Amino acid sequence: MQPTKPKRTEQGMTLMECLMGIVVIAIVIAAITPPLLIAMATRVQNYRAQQGMKLAVGELDRVRVEVESGGSNQSWESKLPPEASIYDINQVGPPAPPGANPPSCPVTSAPAGASPTQIWCVTDINGDKNWDLGVQAFRTPTPATSGNPKSLPIAFVMGVRVYTRAALESGKPLQTTPVSLGLTSGFSVSNPLVSISAPIVRSNLNISAEAYCNLYREMGVMPQNGKCPGD
Repeated sequence: MQPTKPKRTEQGMTLMECLMGIVVIAIVIAAITPPLLIAMATRVQNYRAQQGMKLAVGELDRVRVEVESGGSNQSWESKLPPEASIYDINQVGPPAPPGANPPSCPVTSAPAGASPTQIWCVTDINGDKNWDLGVQAFRTPTPATSGNPKSLPIAFVMGVRVYTRAALESGKPLQTTPVSLGLTSGFSVSNPLVSISAPIVRSNLNISAEAYCNLYREMGVMPQNGKCPGD
């Protein structure tokens, strides 16, 4: 007895099976797309924050060099950021949007008529010849010392904030607290990418130690070693 040959069939998947397959694929895509988009957006934001941090630290270093090698004339002081009238830099207001021709970073002289609530300079980070980040830089007043009657800017706290172009052109009230970076933290377009500050004190003068201590006194804190001239 010869075995029976299996019957050939050209019957494929039914319409219902095709629809079920499409539904399953759609559910899988819908499940994985949001995390991918969030991860991509976070990566872009982190890259901008890294570039903003480099820009802010670079501006601090530039001003520190200017102070260490500065003189006593007006042209030297014009290379420093504008002076804020308060020592608590957290109270310095957010910047105004840049004008038609904002200076490029790094800057070597303060813009004419600059104030601590304006954009200090702008920079292009993606090479498209359009600026992407705006920098707000400012400094606190130098405290009075016995040998500095002109109150030369030899000791101050410098603050730097870096905002995205989207923040400066959004028309929304700008904030001063930096964004929280991370996959689940989210961010606001109105917050700066970076907000840092650092004391800058000229070190090669006889009154440098006194200026350093007076600066910390006016900030309400004590120097690291806890001692000042006259203590």
